[in-house]
Amino acid sequence: MARDPEAVKRAKTKYRERNRDELNAKSREKARQYGPTESRRCSWERYREAHREEINARRRERRRNNKDETAAENKANYARNRDKRRAYSKAYVMEHRDEVLAKRRERRPEYARKHQDYIKRYGKQYYQDHKDEIKLKAQLWREANRERFREKNRQYYLRTKDTKRRAYDEANKERIRSTHREYLKKHYKDNKELYLEYSRNRKARSKGADGKHTMKDISELFNKQRGLCATCKVKLIKTGKSRYHVDHVHPLIKGGSNWPDNIQLLCPKCNLSKGQKDAEQWAKENGLLFC
Repeated sequence: MARDPEAVKRAKTKYRERNRDELNAKSREKARQYGPTESRRCSWERYREAHREEINARRRERRRNNKDETAAENKANYARNRDKRRAYSKAYVMEHRDEVLAKRRERRPEYARKHQDYIKRYGKQYYQDHKDEIKLKAQLWREANRERFREKNRQYYLRTKDTKRRAYDEANKERIRSTHREYLKKHYKDNKELYLEYSRNRKARSKGADGKHTMKDISELFNKQRGLCATCKVKLIKTGKSRYHVDHVHPLIKGGSNWPDNIQLLCPKCNLSKGQKDAEQWAKENGLLFC
């Protein structure tokens, strides 16, 4: 006697409903051992397409009821497929870039409000761990976007100069002054020759003299004089109160230039004695020129 196909179908459906968890476990175990066959894979895909909302609802319900178990499964699954998931995420972001960025911008204020303390702690720790890398990246960006960076700073200054900046300066006036003084002292100590070069050239310009010289010119002249005073031949000292003086052979006040060929290095005693005398007068007074 032939069995009714509809009755058989109903019986199978009832059996699957009663033993759903057991059958699913057996199916997953068999898939782990042998991998899904092509026909089974196609069947799964068709079933997922037809019952997508139902599957998603069951998954959400399971995650809500088994949070710890779900978190452990997700962690283990991520560890097994780390590279694959990262590659997929990167490809998805590149393909849907505008959509992803728009969603991030929408969620950012709410997330920042809820996790404000965590974001601050994480940001500080990340900066400490990657300080050199962050500074290099910022420097490269500034060099590549110099005008944009300047304009951004100008706009920020215009927005805050009358309120935020002034309030901060007033509240931290002494600390700012102290920090600035310490910075200038350290910078002068580390770059003393540069300051002296700037001072000499500025003094020459103020007297209308032509030309300028650099630290390199002074160093070459020191080697050329073999470290000796141009007049008395005493050994010149590079540091301290008795360090050598940079003298203009023909004084600036009498029309001398500030070019290296009009410069000589003297000991403090000779330079203070020479003053604003020209080379001929100085030589006669010291017995170096007979006439």
